[in-house]
Amino acid sequence: MNGKARQIFVTNLKREMRRTGKTQSDISRALNIPLSTVSSWHSGASYPRVDKMQALADYFRVSMRDLTDDMSASDHPVLRIPLYDMIS
Repeated sequence: MNGKARQIFVTNLKREMRRTGKTQSDISRALNIPLSTVSSWHSGASYPRVDKMQALADYFRVSMRDLTDDMSASDHPVLRIPLYDMIS
């Protein structure tokens, strides 16, 4: 796993933890994974296997892509919809 992909995962994991108010201990208990494993994911020291990545995605109720894609990348499509049209 390259360093950039690992850092993207860490960023997305931390975002989901903030969004849901979950701690490393919460994840460890819910997924029956050692706290040291969750801690190593959180710090970027290791990267989860596919089955654990899916378990994380299910836990946060997101897709695996939400955990692995660079959401700050400019190549993600942005749909801009005006709230209303100003008529003069």
